[in-house]
Amino acid sequence: VSLGQGCIAYTPHESSKSKLILKLLSTCGHCFEIEEKYFDVFTALAGSGPAFICLITEALADGAVKMGLSRNLALEVATKMISGTAALLLQDKNHPAILKDQICSAGGMSIAGIHALE
Repeated sequence: VSLGQGCIAYTPHESSKSKLILKLLSTCGHCFEIEEKYFDVFTALAGSGPAFICLITEALADGAVKMGLSRNLALEVATKMISGTAALLLQDKNHPAILKDQICSAGGMSIAGIHALE
């Protein structure tokens, strides 16, 4: 939200102020119209998801540091890689498995890592 990239759920209301409220919310990020019964799920995904991504970013950087990269470089590379991957997923609108399969070459490091994670 602080960068204008938050994910905000809303349920439309038949009020004369609904459009104004949506316009105000959209200044904080991306607005998603959902049924009220899904607010808990949305909150878990959009609210807790960033913490999970932070843990993944830290783990990737830790692995690189273990192998000799500086902490600053490892964190920058991990963060930019996640940002670039997210941009590709948003651009192509494909299922993440498609991009994963495109990245993994037979007998390569990526598929070995996927196998270990799975």
